[in-house]
Amino acid sequence: MLAALRRGEDAPQTTLAFFMTAPTDTVLARIEKLSGIPVEQLRNATLMRFDAGRPLHLDALDPLDRHSYRKVVVQGWFPPFGTQLCPLCVAQQGIWRVDWRLPIVAACIHHGTYLTTECGGCSQRFRSHRY
Repeated sequence: MLAALRRGEDAPQTTLAFFMTAPTDTVLARIEKLSGIPVEQLRNATLMRFDAGRPLHLDALDPLDRHSYRKVVVQGWFPPFGTQLCPLCVAQQGIWRVDWRLPIVAACIHHGTYLTTECGGCSQRFRSHRY
């Protein structure tokens, strides 16, 4: 699936580096073609739904330039590494919500519990990538 998203039919290769924050238009178009889900609904499944100053400004982020992420991080909204999560959502349903990356979100609206930033077993910060 990831290979299909990175390289489409007769299209140049793209990146998935900021897939859950601000995916490229190419990736969104490929997902729409594969799933039938309209691009606007796909955008709303990412942190792009908080863009335009509500509360993020993601226009400085270029998914093809990993160094542009620094321009977003300096706004103070994103931790440079890691994420927070609701242990009950993860344990009971295997759900990790993209909006938990926002520091303004402090509690799970489903369980009424505070989000945590590190594992209770190994004390490592939670990471938002494949490992």
